[in-house]
Amino acid sequence: FIRTQAYAQFAGPSAPSQAFKMLESGNLALSPTSLGQTDTTDYDLTATASTDCTVSGGLPTALAIGGVCALTASYTPTTVATTTDTVTVNGALNADLSTPSSVQLTLTGPATTPTSGITITSFLPVAPTFGQSVTVSATVTGTLLEPTGTVAFYLDGSSTDAASGTLNGSGVATGSLTGLSVGPHSVTATYTSTNGYPSATTSVSSNFTVSKANPTLTWATPAAITYGTALSGTQLDAVATGVTGASLPGTFTYTPLSRTVLTAGSQTLSVSFAPTDTTDYTTPATTTVQLQVNRAAS
Repeated sequence: FIRTQAYAQFAGPSAPSQAFKMLESGNLALSPTSLGQTDTTDYDLTATASTDCTVSGGLPTALAIGGVCALTASYTPTTVATTTDTVTVNGALNADLSTPSSVQLTLTGPATTPTSGITITSFLPVAPTFGQSVTVSATVTGTLLEPTGTVAFYLDGSSTDAASGTLNGSGVATGSLTGLSVGPHSVTATYTSTNGYPSATTSVSSNFTVSKANPTLTWATPAAITYGTALSGTQLDAVATGVTGASLPGTFTYTPLSRTVLTAGSQTLSVSFAPTDTTDYTTPATTTVQLQVNRAAS
């Protein structure tokens, strides 16, 4: 302490503790009643007892005339933003003629706020198709504390975020992109900190492409028929559905055609389906079934 004031600045979370000596150079013993701190979350202050200094609960309660009390300040920040802890020694201090008329220790963190960076690291699935959601991941790095906060993901240059996620303990956030159209897409990400880092945005966009989906064809094996029975909708009844599970409009082309009379034996029926929506679905889709044609009674 110089007269009644002292100051210390910590370079970062790993900075060593700093030591101070409070000297009673007046003509009265010092009788502190408490130490008032404006920030006990990021800073800790303890006193060491000695012949001159009486300590209770880690804080000085009496300091003899001409005596010295050793104080140790430590910095365990919860934020990388610059914080300040003003420690005021309360009680009978014999400091009335000083300016300011109080005994204070000012502790502060790094002078410059460290920077953060963000990078989009993955898209899953790697090759999405129409109707699938895409999980995008971003990693945020910081120069001091592990970054905390959220990441917003922006799709195709939109100013409204399409997804967002909270950083985990490894600095990774994920979001789910849904309702994606077929074709290429670009994604950028912006980090918003909850522990003092300035916001950060990806320097370049990351890209992925959504491919067309395949229609789903369902065709149950038809019941056996007797020779002479022509094919009809009873056998030729394939169903096409889209990515939502709903029926998909389109054209079915069967081989053999309807009204064909097949020879006895196991016969292969095939179908080719062309969806009306060729923007989102591949064409054609095909499948086969086996039909048993029994001999007619003689």
